[in-house]
Amino acid sequence: MPQLEKGSISDIVFDQDNNIYIAAIMHNEDTLFARGELKGLNSKGFDLKDCQLQVDWKSSFICGVKIVQMSLSPWSDNKIYATALCEGVYLLELESIFEQEKIKKEPDWIFSATGHIDFDVKTNQIFATAYHENSDKADNQDNTACNKGFYNSIVVFNREKTSTDNNLLTLVLNVNKENVRGSDGFVLAQTKVKNQGDTLKSVLYIVIDEDEPDGKKSLCRFMPEMITNDKRNTLWLGDKYHSLDNSGRVALKYINYENTNGVLLSRYSMHDLQYIPHDPEKSKLLNIPVQAGPIDLLANADSKKIYVLNYIGQSITVLDYDLQAYEQGRAALGQYRDDVIRAYYALSSGVLQYLKDCFCHHLLVECPECDEDEKVYLGCLSIEDNEINHICNFTKRKYVKSFPTIAYWLSILPIAPLLAWLVEEFCCLILPNFFKQRDPTRASISTESLGLGKAILNANQSNVITELTTQGKELARDSMVKVIGAGYKDKNSYQEVAMLQYTYKPGVINKPIMKGRYDKEIIAKVNAIDMDAIKNKKKIYTLEEKLINLNEEKTLTESRISQVELDKSKAESEVINLKQQVNNLQQEKILADTRFLQLENNLEKFQLEVLPVLEAGKSIEVIEGISNKDKSILTENNVVSVGGLAKMNALELKKMGVKETDAIMMIKNAQGRIEIK
Repeated sequence: MPQLEKGSISDIVFDQDNNIYIAAIMHNEDTLFARGELKGLNSKGFDLKDCQLQVDWKSSFICGVKIVQMSLSPWSDNKIYATALCEGVYLLELESIFEQEKIKKEPDWIFSATGHIDFDVKTNQIFATAYHENSDKADNQDNTACNKGFYNSIVVFNREKTSTDNNLLTLVLNVNKENVRGSDGFVLAQTKVKNQGDTLKSVLYIVIDEDEPDGKKSLCRFMPEMITNDKRNTLWLGDKYHSLDNSGRVALKYINYENTNGVLLSRYSMHDLQYIPHDPEKSKLLNIPVQAGPIDLLANADSKKIYVLNYIGQSITVLDYDLQAYEQGRAALGQYRDDVIRAYYALSSGVLQYLKDCFCHHLLVECPECDEDEKVYLGCLSIEDNEINHICNFTKRKYVKSFPTIAYWLSILPIAPLLAWLVEEFCCLILPNFFKQRDPTRASISTESLGLGKAILNANQSNVITELTTQGKELARDSMVKVIGAGYKDKNSYQEVAMLQYTYKPGVINKPIMKGRYDKEIIAKVNAIDMDAIKNKKKIYTLEEKLINLNEEKTLTESRISQVELDKSKAESEVINLKQQVNNLQQEKILADTRFLQLENNLEKFQLEVLPVLEAGKSIEVIEGISNKDKSILTENNVVSVGGLAKMNALELKKMGVKETDAIMMIKNAQGRIEIK
């Protein structure tokens, strides 16, 4: 679906009619609902042709709301519960969602929802995570905690909103007399509680964050009868059920099948699936290794299978409900997982070593080579009156900016040895040996480390090296500015320098003469150095900013000039084409004029050749001056055309009975019409 390319998918739901429902956050403030009808499904699955799945899409928008989770109603096949971040929960009809382009509706249950929801089918109630402001106001300024998905309370409401019952029950989570919070989610379980008979009760298991700086988490259990009130809030008292260590992101489900009855957790940073039994006396806790970076899991009661989605490993691990069967192969699975992580470390460290070596290689300055025409200047002599007047060893002399040279120049400052030591330690560091020391069996890969490693492996290495070199130069420059600037703050050192006076004469080296220690004028000048240095720094930074802006404007100007030149070239090309077309038209006009003259000549020739024939074929009726009597005589003698009359002579017509004078006139007129001479 094209619109989804511009957003971020927040949740996906499938129904029993082969439809897929997608919620996507658009522009970080709106939600796109999409429904796709999956075609080609048979009893064995999808019949994929050419590895393509045909989907017919419909969509609609809800503005100003971010839907972060959708759940099909367990009580109705055509309803869905949609959780809006920090807004509440919607109850939507599946068909009515796509009847209009934009959904204009307020949440059915309004509260600071954070995205997690579950259903108690037995009591017809819905449980959802929320952030209760009165619980900890200092931690929820401007809805920050809510927008980040943190929760510190559970909101309970009925499955249908009615006019008589719109109340929400907000239960603030409290463990060991302290309010707690988390972000990973919870699960409701219908199970028997120890020492409370065979009655099934709804027990809530939820993941909370510890206050410790190492990011540890705990699984807590809340029983329905442990609800109480204090002065401000309704508290739900719970107990810590199991410590999850530094697990990273946690997803949890509850399964109840024969000997397997407890909570399943996927731990992102530990790369395993942990089973925590509801009754430790009947089954034991298990840690089953999976692929790298598990972020979600699904328990299918029909197939009795558990599916674990591994983000970093880009795979799905499939396990049976009988988790105790994996106890024997746990060592082999753990070894395989550790080998994969070690390979990841080796590959990542190799890439980092490559980038580090390239950066350090750029620190080694190559010396220029001299040719025959170049001169090596050692200094400059000024001669006046045949005597050496001035000697300067720095004029025109060039130095190779090598590490020994820089170290010598910086020897006046104690930073030089430290800087040399740091460069040596960094550039000579062997990163693969460092990574080999890490233990993959511990929670040693954090979410950030895995993400950074994956980003490094997929980065453009040449661009990384270029940027790394630039940043290194800027870092070195900024560090030196700070170090030298710190030296200017010590006024006593400048006062000692100010007490030394040097005099100079050509060819004579004088020892420094100590002046009085209380030369106030010199001390005042030295004290002014600090302010001048600061002003100069500001001026330098200002000039650098202006230079950057000028370079950007130069780049834009050059781009515009290039575009103008390109447009000019196109225009000149078009002008040349137009000139060529005009020349072609002129040539065609000359040819047309020539053809027209030929046609005129042909027409005149045609008239000279054809018109006499046409005139000769006409009847004698067209000749003027012939009497009816003469016409009758000519007709009786078969002289009926102008051409026939023109061929006669006066003697022949006279014999026919025509007067001689009339005969001469008729013959003359007939010959005149056909121009026969």
